[in-house]
Amino acid sequence: MARAQEIAAEAPQLEARPAPAIAAGPALLGFIAARMAEEFGGVEAYSEERMRQSAWLADLLALD
Repeated sequence: MARAQEIAAEAPQLEARPAPAIAAGPALLGFIAARMAEEFGGVEAYSEERMRQSAWLADLLALD
C-alpha cells in the first residue's frame, strides 16, 4: 500500500486525497502499484516497478 501511495504522490495530475482502505494481500497490492506506475508512466514503468519489487523481495529473502 505504501508503494502505491508513493506512485500516486508522484503523479501531479491527481488530487491529494487519502487512499481508500484496501483489504488485500501483498501480491495484489504489488500488482496495483505496478498498474498505477503503468498508468502514469507507460508499459516501461510497469516493468520497472515489477523489477523494483523483485529486487526488494530477493534482498529480503537473501537470494543471490
